[in-house]
Amino acid sequence: MKKTFATAIALAIGVTALSLPALGREANPNKKIPDQMAAIAAAEKAAAMVLGPNVAQARPFTASQHGNVWLVISKPASTLANPSGPKQSVVVELDEDTGEVLDLSTAQ
Repeated sequence: MKKTFATAIALAIGVTALSLPALGREANPNKKIPDQMAAIAAAEKAAAMVLGPNVAQARPFTASQHGNVWLVISKPASTLANPSGPKQSVVVELDEDTGEVLDLSTAQ
């Protein structure tokens, strides 16, 4: 009985968590990403979480638009998680209408 109740609660929380991000995806003209320069600026802010003070080392960033998604890629740089490891490029996907970071990852 306890397992069933715990499973039901966990499922309810999971479903709620999955539906909440959709509320914040409404178009906001103040956060819209209209061009490459704005996409690169937004991606550099997001990349700071991975690169820290090495954002300048990762320039120039390049941006390309695919539908309503901006894909921004940095040049390889040292990351905060492994500063002495291999340099990695930061890959950022941004929603053009909301400015939301859809994905933030690294690649060698």
